[in-house]
Amino acid sequence: MDNSFEIMHMLGQAKRYIDDAYEMLKEENGLKTRDTPDTCYAKWNTREHLIFGEDYKPENYGPHGSIVRRFEGMGIVAAEALIANGFLDPEKTQNESPTVREFIDFAKDHLDADFRFHGYVVGPERKDCRVSIEGIESTYDGFNKETLLDFVKMFLVEYPANDMNVEYDRLYCWYD
Repeated sequence: MDNSFEIMHMLGQAKRYIDDAYEMLKEENGLKTRDTPDTCYAKWNTREHLIFGEDYKPENYGPHGSIVRRFEGMGIVAAEALIANGFLDPEKTQNESPTVREFIDFAKDHLDADFRFHGYVVGPERKDCRVSIEGIESTYDGFNKETLLDFVKMFLVEYPANDMNVEYDRLYCWYD
């Protein structure tokens, strides 16, 4: 008895299941085309360059990409580019923090203080791959009164940070 028809039918079913699973993963991870290893690395290279100024290397995320990589000193332009490229969700929060958009808007409202963002990146090998902003910082000599008051209001009163530092030449907050 020839089983080739049954085998072909089973292969067709398997292909449909794989295609359905791929489409689901594509939606969850924001992939627009069937990524190959080359295009996938190009995508992550864009993210890594915006944050760290270097190509994506799996070893930067530990064995099997299972750990996070911390960053600091990210400016407004890089954060906006991460949003534009789909790597950073403007509505995302770090637990009880302001949204990414609120962090960026605060920095834009106080350009003279040159606020920078800090946080972490989860590598693409993990299902929960993401960029998270955990806080904001500025080391500026001589903040004006308005900047100091706005900083305390936002990061102590409206969104109480887990760690906060207010000094003459440094403003810092961090959310766990």
